[in-house]
Amino acid sequence: MIGDINFSQREIIVRGKFGTDRIVPISIVARDFLSLYLGERIENINDPVFISYTGLHKGHKMKPGSISDRFHDLLIKYDMYKKELSAHSIRHSTATHLLDNGANIRNVQELLGHKELSTTERYTHVQTEGVARIFRKYHPREHDLFETVDNEYIRHLNSFIERFEK
Repeated sequence: MIGDINFSQREIIVRGKFGTDRIVPISIVARDFLSLYLGERIENINDPVFISYTGLHKGHKMKPGSISDRFHDLLIKYDMYKKELSAHSIRHSTATHLLDNGANIRNVQELLGHKELSTTERYTHVQTEGVARIFRKYHPREHDLFETVDNEYIRHLNSFIERFEK
């Protein structure tokens, strides 16, 4: 509902599945676009924020899946469609970026509306992959230009082993 938006504090109550509500901060840009999008409807606090744009439901509250459908349609319309892009991938990217930039996992859990921390923890695997990629790129013995094992190294290693075996 429009009344769920606090424009001055830049917060919106997001009503999730199974009756889970959470307060989510919004950026200045998002606040301004919401204000522009709502136009004169901004005073109707009991109206839905996002309304259906097609079919029998035009002008009514969006149905589950509408955002995903609309996102998919816009990707196709603007020739940006890729199988891996979805409304959910934006959610996943946002969580990953928050964690990558130091957000506390509990705060991300709250923003996503996850009941269990383990559900949010799946986003941390991307962080681990990022750390591994950085390690391989910058560590001297992992760098692409570093030749780890060559014949001279093997000879040196074998002579070292022979000294200790005697």
